[in-house]
Amino acid sequence: MLLYDEMSQSEFDAALAVIKADPAMMTALAASQFVNDALQGHLCLDDNFTARIMQYIAVSEVERLARSDEKPGPG
Repeated sequence: MLLYDEMSQSEFDAALAVIKADPAMMTALAASQFVNDALQGHLCLDDNFTARIMQYIAVSEVERLARSDEKPGPG
């Protein structure tokens, strides 16, 4: 919601408070924004930007699955 939707100032302030209180949420938000930027073709001065994003996603998914004891799905 924070990245794509319009929201009132009070909704934004509440979302910001949640993010500030939860470092994992801030990391997830930053990762989402990086992925969004990469998918939209925004240029970055670092040639390995997209590769690092994809690596971050892969590692995060492995960690998420390990926490939830889920089995990875196809693709």
